[in-house]
Amino acid sequence: MKFILRHIDRVIILVGLVSLMLLAMRTLHNVALMASEVSVQQELRRDFGDFTVLYTLNAGSNKPVFFNHQGDALVEYSAWSSFITVNGITLDLWSHAFNVHVDKETNRTFMTMSSGRGSPQRGEPEPKRYQIEQQVEVKGRTARVRFYIIPNQPVETVRLALGHYGWYFERLRITGGEVAFDRSDLSRDGYEHGDMAKRFTSVRIRIDPKAKVEVLRNQYGAYAFTIIYALQSPVPYEKTLIAEEEVEI
Repeated sequence: MKFILRHIDRVIILVGLVSLMLLAMRTLHNVALMASEVSVQQELRRDFGDFTVLYTLNAGSNKPVFFNHQGDALVEYSAWSSFITVNGITLDLWSHAFNVHVDKETNRTFMTMSSGRGSPQRGEPEPKRYQIEQQVEVKGRTARVRFYIIPNQPVETVRLALGHYGWYFERLRITGGEVAFDRSDLSRDGYEHGDMAKRFTSVRIRIDPKAKVEVLRNQYGAYAFTIIYALQSPVPYEKTLIAEEEVEI
């Protein structure tokens, strides 16, 4: 007892240090759990057999990206490289507020985008208020991707430019109403290093014949194309189809 009283200050310090260590360990454990939960929420993956559809929720890429049953990436819809122009004011799709939900009964995935998140450039008028809805429906070896607009006020002109990415699109062919290409199992690095592909997947995307297609290339080949759609005077507060694409393997 005398020993404890003689060294009471040191005992208190030791108990305090042990308590702090236990608290720190508990805090680190909670942070690790939170990080694990966040990482799970950062993507939405749906497996349909022939197709796997992946949404990355915290970035402008993969909105969505389609894979075959072997895990080879076929084509990515990019929100960073997709743009909507409403009455002359342009915003990329990633500048919109996103929400993704799944209807398992119909095998459809819905992604809604609100114009409220975007800001006009200095000197530009305030953009019109609207929502964009993307629907992805998979049946067998076909995936249908539809884009709708729901204006909250009168709109005269709408232009939607959808960016499609894939490192790389081989034997890319563009004809009236169709974009066709082959995708290998190689990653971008493997392709650019000249590795030999083990397999190829042929992909066809059926589009509106009136849509315009622009292709991006570098020294290795075609890695992106943009399909541009136009719409006149959609009815306010009604859902109007802007674009429909049918991805088939």
